[in-house]
Amino acid sequence: MTWNQNYDPLGSWPLSTLVSALPVLTLFFVLLVLRKRVWVSALSGMAVAVLVAALVFGMPASMIASASALGVVFGFLRIA
Repeated sequence: MTWNQNYDPLGSWPLSTLVSALPVLTLFFVLLVLRKRVWVSALSGMAVAVLVAALVFGMPASMIASASALGVVFGFLRIA
């Protein structure tokens, strides 16, 4: 499946950059401000990343699932 990513989906590069940073900001917010466990903040960041990819960037669901699975496997095998 081929999908061409639009790097400026919102028509304003500062706004698109801010929206793209939401998963990382969510991860740090949940970890540092809400003081949740690492796996909870990681899942929160992943959930926001999935939402941003689908709703803002228009990424196909099959590619989101593939990228998420690859990230989980990479994190489990390399980090854990």
